[in-house]
Amino acid sequence: MILGVCFLLLRSRKAALLALAVAVWNIVQFWPALVDLPESAPAQAGAAPLKVLAFNLWYANTDPGATLAYLAHSDADVIGLVEATPQLKTPWRR
Repeated sequence: MILGVCFLLLRSRKAALLALAVAVWNIVQFWPALVDLPESAPAQAGAAPLKVLAFNLWYANTDPGATLAYLAHSDADVIGLVEATPQLKTPWRR
Protein backbone atom coordinates (compact mmCIF):
# COMPACT_ATOMS: atom_id res chain seq x y z
CA MET A 1 0.00 0.00 0.00
CA ILE A 2 2.78 2.40 0.92
CA LEU A 3 4.58 1.55 -2.30
CA GLY A 4 1.41 2.35 -4.25
CA VAL A 5 1.18 5.77 -2.59
CA CYS A 6 4.84 6.44 -3.44
CA PHE A 7 4.19 5.57 -7.08
CA LEU A 8 1.19 7.87 -7.12
CA LEU A 9 3.34 10.70 -5.77
CA LEU A 10 5.79 10.00 -8.59
CA ARG A 11 2.84 10.04 -11.03
CA SER A 12 3.35 6.47 -12.16
CA ARG A 13 -0.22 5.24 -12.24
CA LYS A 14 0.56 1.87 -13.83
CA ALA A 15 3.14 1.03 -11.17
CA ALA A 16 0.77 2.23 -8.42
CA LEU A 17 -2.00 0.02 -9.79
CA LEU A 18 0.35 -2.95 -9.95
CA ALA A 19 1.51 -2.31 -6.36
CA LEU A 20 -2.11 -2.12 -5.21
CA ALA A 21 -2.96 -5.35 -7.04
CA VAL A 22 -0.04 -7.16 -5.40
CA ALA A 23 -1.05 -5.85 -1.97
CA VAL A 24 -4.65 -7.00 -2.46
CA TRP A 25 -3.45 -10.40 -3.72
CA ASN A 26 -1.32 -10.84 -0.57
CA ILE A 27 -4.23 -9.90 1.67
CA VAL A 28 -6.49 -12.40 -0.10
CA GLN A 29 -3.90 -15.16 0.35
CA PHE A 30 -3.35 -14.53 4.06
CA TRP A 31 -6.91 -13.62 5.03
CA PRO A 32 -7.88 -17.12 6.30
CA ALA A 33 -4.84 -17.17 8.59
CA LEU A 34 -5.53 -13.66 9.88
CA VAL A 35 -9.20 -14.20 10.66
CA ASP A 36 -10.30 -16.99 12.97
CA LEU A 37 -12.84 -18.98 10.99
CA PRO A 38 -13.74 -22.04 13.09
CA GLU A 39 -15.81 -23.65 10.34
CA SER A 40 -12.91 -23.56 7.85
CA ALA A 41 -10.69 -25.94 9.84
CA PRO A 42 -12.45 -27.75 12.67
CA ALA A 43 -10.08 -29.16 15.26
CA GLN A 44 -10.45 -32.79 16.15
CA ALA A 45 -11.14 -33.33 19.83
CA GLY A 46 -8.39 -35.31 21.50
CA ALA A 47 -6.15 -35.37 18.43
CA ALA A 48 -2.42 -35.31 19.16
CA PRO A 49 -0.54 -32.34 17.75
CA LEU A 50 1.77 -32.92 14.81
CA LYS A 51 5.39 -33.23 15.93
CA VAL A 52 7.80 -31.62 13.45
CA LEU A 53 11.57 -31.87 13.78
CA ALA A 54 14.00 -29.66 11.85
CA PHE A 55 17.53 -31.01 12.06
CA ASN A 56 20.82 -29.69 10.68
CA LEU A 57 23.03 -32.66 9.74
CA TRP A 58 26.19 -30.52 9.54
CA TYR A 59 28.50 -31.63 6.78
CA ALA A 60 31.36 -32.43 9.19
CA ASN A 61 29.33 -34.68 11.50
CA THR A 62 31.77 -37.15 13.05
CA ASP A 63 29.15 -39.50 14.56
CA PRO A 64 26.40 -40.19 12.02
CA GLY A 65 25.31 -43.26 13.99
CA ALA A 66 24.30 -41.15 17.01
CA THR A 67 22.53 -38.72 14.73
CA LEU A 68 20.62 -41.53 13.04
CA ALA A 69 19.66 -43.01 16.44
CA TYR A 70 18.41 -39.62 17.62
CA LEU A 71 16.28 -39.17 14.51
CA ALA A 72 14.92 -42.73 14.69
CA HIS A 73 13.89 -42.36 18.35
CA SER A 74 12.55 -38.82 18.11
CA ASP A 75 8.95 -39.98 17.47
CA ALA A 76 8.58 -37.08 15.05
CA ASP A 77 5.81 -37.18 12.45
CA VAL A 78 7.81 -35.05 10.01
CA ILE A 79 11.60 -34.62 9.89
CA GLY A 80 13.16 -31.84 7.84
CA LEU A 81 16.88 -32.22 7.17
CA VAL A 82 19.23 -29.32 6.46
CA GLU A 83 22.66 -29.74 4.83
CA ALA A 84 21.70 -33.21 3.61
CA THR A 85 24.14 -34.06 0.84
CA PRO A 86 24.62 -37.23 -1.21
CA GLN A 87 27.96 -37.78 0.56
CA LEU A 88 26.18 -38.11 3.90
CA LYS A 89 24.13 -41.08 2.67
CA THR A 90 27.15 -43.36 2.29
CA PRO A 91 28.22 -43.81 5.96
CA TRP A 92 24.60 -44.13 7.12
CA ARG A 93 23.71 -47.10 4.95
CA ARG A 94 23.62 -50.45 6.68
